[in-house]
Amino acid sequence: MSGMAAAVYVSSISTNLALSEIEGLLEKAQQRNREHGITGALLYCNRSFMQYIEGPSVNLAAVYKKIQADDRHHSIIELFYGVIEVREFLDWSMAYSVVDKALFQDLTRASWIRPSEGQLSIGQELLRTFWKNNTPSSGAN
Repeated sequence: MSGMAAAVYVSSISTNLALSEIEGLLEKAQQRNREHGITGALLYCNRSFMQYIEGPSVNLAAVYKKIQADDRHHSIIELFYGVIEVREFLDWSMAYSVVDKALFQDLTRASWIRPSEGQLSIGQELLRTFWKNNTPSSGAN
């Protein structure tokens, strides 16, 4: 076992967050993730978040627990939580982008389970393709 894990979830924001509040949340997440060796991406669409995070299993579990307890969002739906062999998004302490509804729905409906070792899940492929073809609002930090 590699000792690495990933989590993917969707949630709804509890209140209208101003852009400055989302930026503040993002900065804190980036700092916390750097401290814990966590990498990932946060996507926002119509009062909903989707996040992919990965890192050392113990650290990921601690960060994910804090995320689940954060009252700025609710209705967390876990799309994937499990062991991974290697990081897919090594350079993202917490990349961020606002995405359109169609992509958000594609990502949240996609399978995040890898078909076999060494292959990406459909969700990972969609996320990688998006990031390859778009410049996010806030890149890797």
